[in-house]
Amino acid sequence: MKPSLSFFDSVSLMVGIIVGVGIFETTPDIAAQLPSISAVFGVWILGGLLSLCGALCYAELAAAYPKNGGDYVYLSRAYGQWLGFLFAWGRVVVVQPGTIAAIAFPFAHFFIKTLELICGLTISESAVVPVAASGVLVLTVLNCFGLRVGARTQNTLTVIKVAGLVLITIAAFFAPAANSSPALSESTLHGFGLAIILVMFTFGGWSDIAYVAAEVHNNVRNIPRIIILTVIVVGILYLFANAGFFWALGYNGVASSETVAVDALKTVLPRFAQAMVGTLIAVSALGTINALVFTGARISHAIGLDFLLFRSLAVESRTSGGPLVSLLFLGISSACIIVLMGSFERTVVYTTPVVWFFYFLSSLGLIVLRSKEKFAARPFLVPLYPVLPICFAITSLYIFYSAVDYELLGSLISIGILLLGIPVYKVAVKVTTIKLPHQS
Repeated sequence: MKPSLSFFDSVSLMVGIIVGVGIFETTPDIAAQLPSISAVFGVWILGGLLSLCGALCYAELAAAYPKNGGDYVYLSRAYGQWLGFLFAWGRVVVVQPGTIAAIAFPFAHFFIKTLELICGLTISESAVVPVAASGVLVLTVLNCFGLRVGARTQNTLTVIKVAGLVLITIAAFFAPAANSSPALSESTLHGFGLAIILVMFTFGGWSDIAYVAAEVHNNVRNIPRIIILTVIVVGILYLFANAGFFWALGYNGVASSETVAVDALKTVLPRFAQAMVGTLIAVSALGTINALVFTGARISHAIGLDFLLFRSLAVESRTSGGPLVSLLFLGISSACIIVLMGSFERTVVYTTPVVWFFYFLSSLGLIVLRSKEKFAARPFLVPLYPVLPICFAITSLYIFYSAVDYELLGSLISIGILLLGIPVYKVAVKVTTIKLPHQS
């Protein structure tokens, strides 16, 4: 696969992954956990800074090792190929299809509700599952037509979702200023912990550019700029959206809202709020799904290059050059999870521990690689080393612990599926010649 993603394509891809349904779903819950608007904005700024710490670590890793696969490459070089494989296994089997499936449910829900409102229809709630699966499969097929088709689809969806969020926020400022004094509530360490987890979830996805590093134009120079710029732009966008919601609804209005964007827009456009926001959330979810399909297929493609057992995942399209089999595998497995799980909550529960466990290992892997490969070219160096990598590692470990503490059973299921990758790796070793990924 050749470097065909421009700077704008790459930024659009990252913004498309990060800005999904999170800002609409988590904002009220975050406000409900904290005692004041200043505390809410403080947590959002803290989450942005912690994400930036992680982004700077990944900027150094991606610039030093600009190959498709992201953490698969870094973990293999830092700790050994077995851990790189375990990451890829967890990402391919648990994280990527589970995340795609989870985002597909809000897409289907808001798509159906908007269709009902516009067309005057009544659609059964049972339609959510087939609509969600259909959305994933359609975007998978579009990506199979090649990188340019996938990138153009992503650019369009990202521009629409960002413009829509900005316009809704601007409209909210035309409402009379609401009372921003919160009701008396206790501020607890547990409440702060849940709030920071939700903020970090809403910022999630900034590292995914590393999975397509080999396909970015001038990747050594551009990838650090893409990662850092994306986190900063998204952070500003989130703060702006929160300011609009609080202006229109006040603190208690935001904290008690179930559809914060709809409620904020209703203060100025009551007739159109539901349809406008429903359409925006559906498009936002589609943009995130498309970006996750695009990047996720590159991980399974990478292990297909290194292991004979998974060689079929490395098959590329003769016409487009894209990872055809990996795309189809990811799309079909995501659709199957949608059908089997049947709800947003069940699909999202089991992904968080695996995600943050590997964030923890990758951030420490930066320190390991600095020592292990002292003479490797490093076009970008993370500032304040080793403080920032250690800071992000501690954050990752805290979120991993909080996820396990919040939902023990779901976490154990995801960890158990992850550990199944160990015997699978042993089988893969027996049927292929092992080499460190992308070193030949």
